[in-house]
Amino acid sequence: MVTKEIKEGKIWAFLAMLFPLFGFILVFLFMRDNVYANYYAKQALVLFLFGVIVSWIPLINIIGWLIYVVLWFWGWINALSGKKVPLPLIGHFADKFDL
Repeated sequence: MVTKEIKEGKIWAFLAMLFPLFGFILVFLFMRDNVYANYYAKQALVLFLFGVIVSWIPLINIIGWLIYVVLWFWGWINALSGKKVPLPLIGHFADKFDL
């Protein structure tokens, strides 16, 4: 069952996942009260931080970026699904943020 909150937050959740840092800021500024959009904004922030970490570690750079791209696409699909599904490997870190 798709609630009104999910309908309103779905496009914001998708934007957060599409542009991880910028999308997080947009959701934080304009949709702070929407739980669904916030969930994916936090996932996007963790994905962004993962990308920053991967870019700084030379030994895992290529494999890390491949994982990043897969998680990025996976996040798009999850955000548009209407369900709160954490990203594999890194999604549980988003629950630690209280924004």
